[in-house]
Amino acid sequence: NAEYMGVVSLCVLLAKMSTVLRGLLCVVLLGAAAAKVEFDINRLHLVDSDSSSGNFFFRGNIPKLNGAFIYDQLVAGMRQVAKTEANVDLPADFRIVDISFLNELPIIGDTDDIHLEDNYFAEHADHGEFLRMPLFGLPANPNSLPGSLRTTLLRSVWAVDRLPEKLRHFKSMLAQKNAKSTVFYVHCEYGCDRTGEFSGAYALQYLNKSIDEAWTTNVQKCGRAPNFLSRNALEWYCFYLKEVNGMPIPSCKISAGL
Repeated sequence: NAEYMGVVSLCVLLAKMSTVLRGLLCVVLLGAAAAKVEFDINRLHLVDSDSSSGNFFFRGNIPKLNGAFIYDQLVAGMRQVAKTEANVDLPADFRIVDISFLNELPIIGDTDDIHLEDNYFAEHADHGEFLRMPLFGLPANPNSLPGSLRTTLLRSVWAVDRLPEKLRHFKSMLAQKNAKSTVFYVHCEYGCDRTGEFSGAYALQYLNKSIDEAWTTNVQKCGRAPNFLSRNALEWYCFYLKEVNGMPIPSCKISAGL
């Protein structure tokens, strides 16, 4: 079944990883558990909007300061960024859909922040809603695998992140016209790694960006390069769009030096 094939795929990928790479994976996971950040407006950016629905798509990092969810600061920041980056005025009244890529694995240490956001919107339903779309990234680089093996894994490799499904669902929500405009805010902790995976994949599929353009935008919006798990996932998704969806993408390898 699909779940079994997903596990098989991940086992194959892990088997392809070197000892050093497995060590780096542990460092990344432990670092994510140990180091926590707070809201940084410099990582808040407008990604896209839908003129028909009147909805907007922003990316950023955890909307938290001093242990509290910062609704007012987030709204003010989005208004500022929309005006600065696109010369757009957000509607006077809108609802927020806060989409978190955090996950509840104990080693990651995201649980408290997940509960913080969930509790806020449970108590302030008039402000919007909280949705979870956990992401992890992928441990092996698709360009390091034989082409035939990579093609075999293109569907089952998403058994955990389910990125194709999540992007389709997100795009349908962005296009849906509601009683009032909806502002989607997607984030992880830093607004770089899992946020970069999702936003970069969106740019490939819906903004007609090349792999290098999507990656460069991620680096610019975050202030650093996303980690190798997210870089790998972005290249995997590029191959998925190219070989499964038939998109005319010339290259799915991020250029050296980017």
